[in-house]
Amino acid sequence: MLLPCLMAQVRGQGYFAFFNGGAPTHLGSIDGPIAGTGIWAQMLAGLTVDSLTPVGTPDQHHPDGYVDGPAIYVPFGRHDPGYGIMGDLFVQMVAWNGTVWGTSLAGVPPNQLGHTDTVIVQLASGLPEPMWSPLFNQSAVVPMVPEPSVPVLAALGTGIVFILRRAWTTIPRA
Repeated sequence: MLLPCLMAQVRGQGYFAFFNGGAPTHLGSIDGPIAGTGIWAQMLAGLTVDSLTPVGTPDQHHPDGYVDGPAIYVPFGRHDPGYGIMGDLFVQMVAWNGTVWGTSLAGVPPNQLGHTDTVIVQLASGLPEPMWSPLFNQSAVVPMVPEPSVPVLAALGTGIVFILRRAWTTIPRA
């Protein structure tokens, strides 16, 4: 009888708010434009900085660079006996261009992710109790998908012209 009670105090679950208030997401650089619709985000959480894994579901940014998504349920955590809250959890938000890479984190190359800093958030033990949101200090910066430069496009066009010219001159004529 005592063992289940002790286990309930050691392991638990909790909630935190999906919000990046104070650190709006930018495009290209920290001085770049504010992210808007089409830019997606996912929260990562773990008991240690090295154990961050995706939690909750991805959500799209609002036009003001913020994500204000649903409550994030975390199936792991440390129960804080004597309080109605769970213990601390490490949290980071990643963001990406959903118009290029889709709405699932699984399809995004690592070099196309923007990252906030990793912060500690305290979990609420259940809904509808007030939830804490991560207080990020560093905005996520989503890399811009590089477009080909003018010289690269010129070289590509020249190569196509030579290939077509060669094909045109080698066609037998009647």
